[in-house]
Amino acid sequence: PQYPPQPQYPAQPQYPPQPQYPAQPQYPPQPHVPSQHLPSYPGYVPGYPPAATPQYPPTGSYPAAARRAPPQGLAHGMKVRFRCTKTNKNLRLTAANEVNGTGGNGKWATFQVHVLGPGQYAFQNQVGNWLSVKGSRCTGSNMYRDPDTYFLLHLNPQDRSLSLECQSCPGWFLAIKLDGSSKLIFAERKPSAKFFPEIVQ
Repeated sequence: PQYPPQPQYPAQPQYPPQPQYPAQPQYPPQPHVPSQHLPSYPGYVPGYPPAATPQYPPTGSYPAAARRAPPQGLAHGMKVRFRCTKTNKNLRLTAANEVNGTGGNGKWATFQVHVLGPGQYAFQNQVGNWLSVKGSRCTGSNMYRDPDTYFLLHLNPQDRSLSLECQSCPGWFLAIKLDGSSKLIFAERKPSAKFFPEIVQ
C-alpha cells in the first residue's frame, strides 16, 4: 500500500540570543597574617577557679539504714526518699495524688526507682502510685509506663543534690515551695527544685 505523504510542519521560530552578563568583579586577595601575630589566649592557670568544698546537709531524723545517693545517680530497684530543701521534709505522693514536701519516712514518701533509659527515671511509692506531672500540675498516676511519669534526672555536683525535669513538659522542673506545696519552675538550680536523695536499704 502507498501511504499518503506526511504533512509538513511549519518551521519553529528562532528565539533571539540570550544577553551576555558582564563578568563578576574580582575581589582583592586577603592579606596573609603570620601566625606569630595572631592573638594568643592565656593558658590554664592551676588552682583557678578555686575548687569549692561541697557542704553536705545534715541527715536530720533519717534512720541509720538510710545513706546518701551515689554521685553517679540512682540505680534501678533502689528505694529512695527525696528531702526537700525548702521544708527539710520528704517529697510525698498522698492517697489523693497530691504531691507535697511535708512527708515523713513512710510508704507515701518512699519511692522505688525505675530506670527507663540514660538519665530517664520513674518513681513509684510503696503504695503503688507513680510520681507524675499532667499539664502543669504535679500529681500521681496509677498507670505503668505512663509518659507523664517520666523524669530526667539532673545531678548537681556542688551539693550532691538532684533535680527532676518533667519529660511531659521539657525544661520544667518539679519544685517544692516553703509551705510544702508543689509547683513547676523553669530552672533546675533554684533551691526549691533541689532534692537530697536518701537511699533506704
